[in-house]
Amino acid sequence: MLETRTICDKEIYDSIMLLIKNAKRDIIITSPWIYGCKHLQDELVDALDRGVNLILVTRSPSEGRFGEEQSKIINHLKSRGAKTKIDEYLHGKVVIADHKSMVISSSNLVEKSLLTNHEIGIFSTDSNLVSPCLEHLQKRVIGEKLTKDFIKEGNIQHKIWELGQFGDAKNIDTLISYLNSKETNYRRLAASALGKLSRFKPQIYKAVPQLIFLLKDKRPQVRSYAAIALKKIGDKRAISELKNLLNDEKWYVQEGAKNALKILEK
Repeated sequence: MLETRTICDKEIYDSIMLLIKNAKRDIIITSPWIYGCKHLQDELVDALDRGVNLILVTRSPSEGRFGEEQSKIINHLKSRGAKTKIDEYLHGKVVIADHKSMVISSSNLVEKSLLTNHEIGIFSTDSNLVSPCLEHLQKRVIGEKLTKDFIKEGNIQHKIWELGQFGDAKNIDTLISYLNSKETNYRRLAASALGKLSRFKPQIYKAVPQLIFLLKDKRPQVRSYAAIALKKIGDKRAISELKNLLNDEKWYVQEGAKNALKILEK
């Protein structure tokens, strides 16, 4: 059922959170500022972890505390696979999920705007409203090529995520093949999905050599997810390479290796 309605104040926050929570393939966000709202950030990370593709368009972080917070959020989302773009002329605040649901409002994605300020906007699932807005963003804000690649990648990423969710040992070989992909997000999500299939022993052990190899991946998010998967599988062959990650340049990779070693060295 198509729906368009006015939303005000905290309704805007609730509607945006619902869009993100229910997204299955892609989320497009434009907001000049995004910081200070941990629940929103956590929901976006959860979406990325289940294979949803995310494009975030925002402005360059300003100087000072809020700029530092914005920079941390942008970098964190990028580390989990989000695509980000800086647009210094951006003023529109839009969230679109799966090309069919939209919130457009006066609210920046910051805690004060979402939870305290008096703001107004609309929520819509009407393609007569969503499609023109999406088309404008594709042409003037995001870029048509990025959007086209984004849709294709989102479909594949969701497929990889589903292979782990279905809980079928027959999916292990397919997921191992994605560990060799040139696409960072495919490798990351395949490692995560294999971790979810860790109960299928001995079949899952065939994934261990490639997961160990990914502990040396050039992308820190891939190294992190490989470490988490190896912890769940519980194969001691990974101990030596996991120890090498204890001095990794990224704290979350170090943490993943440390947690894995606690299990494997028992």
